[in-house]
Amino acid sequence: MKILAITGAALVVVAGAAGGVAYWAGGQFEQQLRALDGKDLGQPGLRLRDVVVHRGLLSSTAKAILDVPAGVYPLSIPLRLQTSQGLALDGSALRVKVRMGDLADTPLRSLLAAVGDTGNPFVLRLRYGVGGALEHVAFELTPVQARIVQGRVQLAWKGMQLRMRVHGFYTGSGGSADGTLHWASMHLSTGAPTNARMDVGAVDETFVQKGRVTNAQSTMRLTMGPTTASAAGQALRIDSVDASADLAMHRPESGYSDNPSGLPPGQSSLKDLDMKVVLSQPAAGSIEARANLDAPLPAPTVLPGMSPEQIEQANLAYLGRISGTLDLRASMSLLQHFPLPALANLARQGYIVRQGADAVSHIVLGGGHVTVNGHLLGS
Repeated sequence: MKILAITGAALVVVAGAAGGVAYWAGGQFEQQLRALDGKDLGQPGLRLRDVVVHRGLLSSTAKAILDVPAGVYPLSIPLRLQTSQGLALDGSALRVKVRMGDLADTPLRSLLAAVGDTGNPFVLRLRYGVGGALEHVAFELTPVQARIVQGRVQLAWKGMQLRMRVHGFYTGSGGSADGTLHWASMHLSTGAPTNARMDVGAVDETFVQKGRVTNAQSTMRLTMGPTTASAAGQALRIDSVDASADLAMHRPESGYSDNPSGLPPGQSSLKDLDMKVVLSQPAAGSIEARANLDAPLPAPTVLPGMSPEQIEQANLAYLGRISGTLDLRASMSLLQHFPLPALANLARQGYIVRQGADAVSHIVLGGGHVTVNGHLLGS
């Protein structure tokens, strides 16, 4: 009897603790979501608004609108959130699932309807620890099977998956995050008269981020599988794409004494970009690029009502503030397969220089000018 009494008392304590964790986790969910209402999420224009929370003991629900900057036609995506609260076997205290809510008559609805995917085009899963910190992120874009009758276009895509482990990166004090990103292969084809076909290989990326959302440095490595395209009797085959780079950015922020990115506020950088593309059709060869670039933040914004001239001026002003170098190397076998007059003109002007079996160009950007192999572009 004594053992039973002790066991019963222990179960009551455990149940009480579990209920307390669940109640606390629900409070954290409500508090954090309301704190984000009307605030930019790490970059201008990416904003959560119109938050409505219905809190429960073991689960809660919420609705919100996510505004996504997308040029002249920004997107407003309705979200519906549901939580599971309390201690789980994975050690988490709060698990949040985010899906798309009901769409109004918007450009986004028209776009998704065109590809037959207005139900649940994405799902986001977030996992938080007992201390309230975000620990794991999983994001999926669901597969698309579409047939656009007007253009006799068929599209098939198997979706995208993101998996990320988080170690304080999204907190004020910062930390790190690392993960993998997989873009599945895609098929696109058109009917007569073009009878074009394209099969894009799967893309896999690994990344590591250090710092915080507004001030971070990261490294990435990307590979792409075989990609083919054919139309009008012409064929293209890219056997592989490999790329790696270090990236950093420092958005304007206040209240921090450290500087994980090593950059002044309002700047971004691309360092040690190394990319190689290997082709076997229409000719065997490769294209290589190496670059180091510094650019201001944010990029030029295209606003409704801007004329083409205003857009061009904004882009030119932004390009004038980019500095760095870009080295290009391409197999002569590829260039000789396309005997275009423009290529011959570039070679005559010194913008392309032959080195053995390759053609190379050294590009320097700075002060609003671009030089290629020492020649001022446009002079």
